[in-house]
Amino acid sequence: MESVVINLFPNFAFWKLHSLKEYLLFFLMLASGIALLFYVLRRMKKARTPAGSLKRITEAVQKQSHGKARILRPASPLLQGCDLLVLLNQDLVILKNVYTGYFIQGSYHAEQWKISDNSMSQEIANPLPFLQKDAIEIENLLKKNKIENLTLHYFVLFSDNYAEPEITLDDAALPYAQTLKTFKDWLKKHQLHPHTAQELEAIQKALEPLCKVEE
Repeated sequence: MESVVINLFPNFAFWKLHSLKEYLLFFLMLASGIALLFYVLRRMKKARTPAGSLKRITEAVQKQSHGKARILRPASPLLQGCDLLVLLNQDLVILKNVYTGYFIQGSYHAEQWKISDNSMSQEIANPLPFLQKDAIEIENLLKKNKIENLTLHYFVLFSDNYAEPEITLDDAALPYAQTLKTFKDWLKKHQLHPHTAQELEAIQKALEPLCKVEE
């Protein structure tokens, strides 16, 4: 670091400030570093919102699916558990997004799950029963429209961007929990044997009473 500074500012005595110019250069560099830090922190805080986290999820899905996934949003009061639906080649993924908190504790049958980080702790209603009801509504709608060969999945997605979430759930609940990192890995494995564009359009149309396509 010292050699870099010396090369950039030959007359700058590192940590030995004698002239006004050296003081100005030192505090200019310090102020620039602090400004950059605040800029990064502000961007992270802005992204740690429901809208910001859904945007990150959408971008991750489109990247992993090479832009082929279709993003749907719930558009009916019948869907009370999910925030986002992802239509893949042969899979429909129902997602509940938990955007803040990176320590997660709970169990499949618990009424409440504990979500915390280094500065807060809260309890939320166990999201799994709500996702299960959403899955039943969607499955019934697909059957009504004779849509087959589409596998339904539902996950609680912990997407806090401050740290990689640590999930402590029992064995029954753990398969339904994902972080954004593990969800990306899951997506890589579910891109085989795609439906045709016509089949995807039929699925999307069948889901219209419950969902709308994200613009």
